[in-house]
Amino acid sequence: MNATDAQRFREAIRKYQGDNLSEALQEFQELSNSMTDPWDKAEIETHEVMVLVEIDVPAARLCVDELKRAASLLVRSPLDGYDYDREISLPLMVRYGEIRVTHAEGKTYEALRLLDELVSSYPKQLSIAEFRETSQQVHVLRGFLLADLERWDEAKACLESASPPDKWRSAYCYYLGRCEFELKKYRKAKENLEKRLVSVLQALWKMRCITLSG
Repeated sequence: MNATDAQRFREAIRKYQGDNLSEALQEFQELSNSMTDPWDKAEIETHEVMVLVEIDVPAARLCVDELKRAASLLVRSPLDGYDYDREISLPLMVRYGEIRVTHAEGKTYEALRLLDELVSSYPKQLSIAEFRETSQQVHVLRGFLLADLERWDEAKACLESASPPDKWRSAYCYYLGRCEFELKKYRKAKENLEKRLVSVLQALWKMRCITLSG
């Protein structure tokens, strides 16, 4: 990826992190279509899946299935390791993308199975600095899945030991509050659900400001 494309890639990530999903998706798709290096194309498409899973789950499924086929041609025998290497990181991110899509499809048991397989297959790669945010997401997502399965004690313990990314804080507060409510810890439930409400209102206000300024 040349310097110009790398800058566009970083800008698309910034838009995604700022919830400007439609522009982020357009940027990722244009970049992907312009790539001749299959490794660069696959890396971009792992991010495309993350955007699609929030706005178009069937399209995300099609994208991740195609990405799995492409990755299988690039990496025949996935391994784990402490070095940031695309032969390790690409299969990890493809599998994580599949977990996110499976969760969005409502296949909770399958998503949890895939997530546990990911953690057991890539403990070294998930521990390195480059995957700190992904590792945090994996930990938080496991708490979400356990809560969706009404395994409240396990979910609460998992969430309380997690550090949610800013983008996930609203959902995190909801899930933790729900666990506490189901476990009859009503005061703590109220606190976390109030935090969830504040996060939602802040997000709505942010979207309103973007709309008015755009």
